[in-house]
Amino acid sequence: MTDVSLSERDLGKKGANAGLRMGIPGGPTVEAGGSGSREFEVAQARTVKDHPTSALNRLLDDLAEAGQLSDLQDGAAFKRQLIELDRDWNVSTATDIGSTLEGLVRAMVSNPAAMSSPEMPPEAMSIMAGGSTSSGTVVLETDEEDSEGRKIIVLLAADDLLAKSTIDDLEGDRTVFGLVHDIVPQGKQYSLEKVFLAGFSRSIRRTFKTKDLLSLGAALNQPIGEDDLDIPGPLIVIKAVAVY
Repeated sequence: MTDVSLSERDLGKKGANAGLRMGIPGGPTVEAGGSGSREFEVAQARTVKDHPTSALNRLLDDLAEAGQLSDLQDGAAFKRQLIELDRDWNVSTATDIGSTLEGLVRAMVSNPAAMSSPEMPPEAMSIMAGGSTSSGTVVLETDEEDSEGRKIIVLLAADDLLAKSTIDDLEGDRTVFGLVHDIVPQGKQYSLEKVFLAGFSRSIRRTFKTKDLLSLGAALNQPIGEDDLDIPGPLIVIKAVAVY
């Protein structure tokens, strides 16, 4: 539930020799007795609970009315731009690759000696037993490009899924509301490595080089190439606020 601040204002007028009793639901009662005519005001601020869906709908309605939402079909795009995209989305295979990469780093952090071991450490083997991704970054993609022929991907945190929702529920005809995070031109690439390993410090990322970790992935029958972590432009990267 979301807190919403409301302000109530009641303006009354008391006539000569008249008494007035006024109350605001949930607030104090004000009594005035009389001698002469005067105006008075009672104001009260209170906080109520609102369902996130209702709050989101009002926000989107206000943004749309103000012309602040883009569907990326007018050729213009800039960082931090607010967008609302209705597309047929798929969970990219990069999501599973990122989950494997993140798991490998965690295994190596707990047992650094495993990097030089000729055998696959048990910690790494357990990575593949978890099934679908339940944490980390999810990458959504769509076959529909923007008006400039740019591919579109969406980044979101699996931990932000609402109760009873799974990553599979993100697929299909969905609307994404979010911000333009990056615009990648033709000839450049967007690296998902930092995205997937954002929870680790730079020193950890340097210690366990991605190239070496990818070789461990191959030993787990989960071959990962460096190309799987780099998405070529032209590309628009969206960070999701909501998917519905």
